[in-house]
Amino acid sequence: MQSPLLVRYAVAALTAVALMLSMPAHAEVCWDYTDFEPAKVPLKCVRMGNPALACSWNPTCNVDNDPSDCCMAVPDPGASQTIGAMHVAWHDCLGNVGTSANPPPPNRGLRWFAFHRQFESDFNVYRETLGLDKIDSLEWCPGMNMPYGHFGAGLLPGTHPLGCGTGINRPNNRPCDGCEAFRRCLYLNGAGPAACPAPKWP
Repeated sequence: MQSPLLVRYAVAALTAVALMLSMPAHAEVCWDYTDFEPAKVPLKCVRMGNPALACSWNPTCNVDNDPSDCCMAVPDPGASQTIGAMHVAWHDCLGNVGTSANPPPPNRGLRWFAFHRQFESDFNVYRETLGLDKIDSLEWCPGMNMPYGHFGAGLLPGTHPLGCGTGINRPNNRPCDGCEAFRRCLYLNGAGPAACPAPKWP
């Protein structure tokens, strides 16, 4: 007959091992999601004026007030994409940052906001299937507090195919000097953010 004390030690050891094994899994949920989870709606980039033609980001496509050569992301039912590849495809189509071109590509800001809100919602659904809490949504304002730091993973460039884990570190609770509030046009009825005034148009 085994000693109760020995059994207790064995259970404690197994529990500790289980916890240690679960920690990396939680830490890498985002990477597993983007690298391996299939996109619910694979995307392709086409021209607004002729969806039969492929397209890539052109920030000045509408300065002539003719958006026909601007890009739009549309579903590609026959394609097979991971979440990460779908995200890259969207940005290849509509850019990584905005543009000072006047006028900009039609509804680019609204498309960006809608896509990433859906992107966040889908990730929360995925997290819930793993028993994890939803990620927090922050309301962007000038000088806002960034409550959660980014402590990196210390990976060398090229280690991860999408460059994850190579960013600089940021402690908790730092002000965001470069943050701006979203424009009123991104809110229902043009209401704007609650925590700070929305910038004037545009």
